[in-house]
Amino acid sequence: MTDLLPILEELADCTTNAERVDWLLRAPPYVFHREHMALRRILHERRHHAAIAYVEAKLAEQMHTRMADGSIAITIRTAVHIAETDLKISARQEGT
Repeated sequence: MTDLLPILEELADCTTNAERVDWLLRAPPYVFHREHMALRRILHERRHHAAIAYVEAKLAEQMHTRMADGSIAITIRTAVHIAETDLKISARQEGT
């Protein structure tokens, strides 16, 4: 029994980068805000640096002050897009 939420236990049980990437891309947004430290710890233990960068970008996206029209600044959207691209690449390059 761990102190992790069941949804985080699913991530902790992933054995490959591809499984972790799939989990991260399907995770509900609240997880990145509420559990960012647990996510970082799990991903750090697995040495999945692209995943850590993605978690940090998603957290920044949620924490950043919105523009006057309610949109997210292009710099934040770009950071999330780049981190997502790197995350997907890390899933394909595992073991090479």
